[in-house]
Amino acid sequence: MSYAETLKTQSESLLSSAQQGIDKAREYADYEKASGFLFPHPLGKVGPLPLRRVVTIVSAVTLAFSVFQIFTAMSFPGLIVAVARFGVGVVGLIAAYQKQESTSKIFAYAQALLLTISALLLVSAVFFAIIRIGFSVFSFVVLAISIITVGFDYFAAWVASSYYEALRRGVSVESQA
Repeated sequence: MSYAETLKTQSESLLSSAQQGIDKAREYADYEKASGFLFPHPLGKVGPLPLRRVVTIVSAVTLAFSVFQIFTAMSFPGLIVAVARFGVGVVGLIAAYQKQESTSKIFAYAQALLLTISALLLVSAVFFAIIRIGFSVFSFVVLAISIITVGFDYFAAWVASSYYEALRRGVSVESQA
């Protein structure tokens, strides 16, 4: 086998590998097959509901829960989180109304930050229960509310990032189909 044939074989092998890489990159770039690591994005809807309606519902629930948190806050950090949650709910309603990429990006980042804060509050609730050496009824209620809050915030962050991705990629957020 001559040097030219060896070089030709290696070049064809390299070209084949490069083509496979390009095909894989196209597959990942395809919106229908793309998904985030923590937030797999739906195509403009969540279940039977259009994504914009889900954003409106999630934002309204966030606002309602923030009002509940404001009135029942037992500490200054809890009050700060409640006010922040209220702001995120307002931004979410504005993002759902405007359907603009910039507003939805702010909503997605704010919701992700709220998820992080909720997770930290869950950790502090666990430490609070451990420090008290056992679970009292009060610490159990605080822990249960923290777990529900983190679960809801995860869903809300998923919806917010999906809404941003849909607007960024030009996918309809209104369609029923």
